[in-house]
Amino acid sequence: MRVDVAVRSHRAVIALDGDLDLASAPQLVEATKATIAHEPQLTLLVLDLADVSFMDSSGLKAVLHAAHAMRGRKRFLLINVQPQVARMIDLIGDGKLLTMHRLDDPLPEAVADLSSR
Repeated sequence: MRVDVAVRSHRAVIALDGDLDLASAPQLVEATKATIAHEPQLTLLVLDLADVSFMDSSGLKAVLHAAHAMRGRKRFLLINVQPQVARMIDLIGDGKLLTMHRLDDPLPEAVADLSSR
């Protein structure tokens, strides 16, 4: 899996490309930790899942780790979520912790200038 991080004005986007599974989930956890450590004033963390077509329970756990890491800081969003990945996220039914914007949804204004899509 490829992980790209872009940080601007206390906001960060972590874009993933590939399967988010047992083998690659640690990359997301490490990218999240490094991003938060590098930008202590971070107010928004966005996971761009446009190029993630598969996610297993290990991947979901890594996403939840990122969401928990942002608690108390401000916002955490998932954007460009593929339908098959959205189904997995819907299964946990935690809309309070995970705010999800599916692949064809318009991007929130706070994210539009950060995303490459």
